[in-house]
Amino acid sequence: LLNGPSGGAQTPLRRWLRHGMPSLERMRSQHRSWARISGRMPSDAVEQLCLTNVVQQLEHLRAHEAVAKRLTEGTLELHGMYFHVGEAQAYLLASSDEHEIDEVFDRVAPAPSALEKSRA
Repeated sequence: LLNGPSGGAQTPLRRWLRHGMPSLERMRSQHRSWARISGRMPSDAVEQLCLTNVVQQLEHLRAHEAVAKRLTEGTLELHGMYFHVGEAQAYLLASSDEHEIDEVFDRVAPAPSALEKSRA
């Protein structure tokens, strides 16, 4: 998606990848702040696109009438998560209000081990 040639035959893969175009456009926009991981900027364009896509998909979900209704009623919560394969680390999009500019992903702490639980 980042480096693919434009045009060409519409293969099933290209048709599927087109769903990532809004995230790519959002990432390239000069008018938006970049989604990032707490304490650092994205390591490369691929990570930036992954983080941006999580934010974009949450906005897409919120635009659906049924989802918006349940969010307003307080009967639904949406959470965005990014998994960094190389780090084997999950990141959760921090809660924000509509006025917050930065989309920041926080590291998910490991659950306590059975040994740690038994010591408590």
